[in-house]
Amino acid sequence: MAEYAILREEIANLAPVGARRVIFFTLTDLLAQELSDMLGIAAHVAPIPLEYGDADMHRVPAAPRARPCVAVLGGLRCEKGSYLLPGIVRACRERVDVEFLLQLFNNSLAPAEVAEVETIAAQPHVRVLREALSLEAYNAALLDADIGLFPYEVIPYVKRNSGVFAEAVAYGKPVIATRGTWMAQQIDAGRAAGVIFDELDADSIAAAIARCVANLPALRAAAARLAPAWRSGGGIAGFMDALERQITARG
Repeated sequence: MAEYAILREEIANLAPVGARRVIFFTLTDLLAQELSDMLGIAAHVAPIPLEYGDADMHRVPAAPRARPCVAVLGGLRCEKGSYLLPGIVRACRERVDVEFLLQLFNNSLAPAEVAEVETIAAQPHVRVLREALSLEAYNAALLDADIGLFPYEVIPYVKRNSGVFAEAVAYGKPVIATRGTWMAQQIDAGRAAGVIFDELDADSIAAAIARCVANLPALRAAAARLAPAWRSGGGIAGFMDALERQITARG
């Protein structure tokens, strides 16, 4: 906060010509409000600058498989609820017949937590990706999934977006998220199709997966309808359009 106070003072002391050249962007409405208050200058909301890959990536699979695939992609991190994965897999065995596609590439989990998460690699109907993925491999993994799972902690993700979530929605995937997170806000607002769970524990998440699977045809159809809006209004092109509008408005 002390650093933000210094930045606020520096902004206030800019000459007009310099102030016109300084543009602050963030990716969520709530974070833009907070930054505007802290900086004393408007922070604008921009589309998430992601490359959404092949235009055909959002297509709905022609023949849904009997055992839906639940994907958790991205590096293993505490705030992403990665430590919950072993319990989620076990809890699902009693509720719903699914397979998991899990990226077990550690980003910041403690060694003991990584060792525990690694135990699920030997479980039936679990596929793992152990490396950082190229864009091509990542797109292929996302395309292979039926459902995107985001067991993220609430406090870090109230105002923070998720690139993986945005890509999953842009590719027409139903999603599952923790109530109170930015991801759940998108589902509540009707911008994404999926299921929200209330408690960040394995049983609640497994129950949400079961609800999603039970309604998968309808959720998949809704996700396909919503995907084009994310692809056409966002991505790198959408970000550049937002930047150009700000530059034009400032003369």
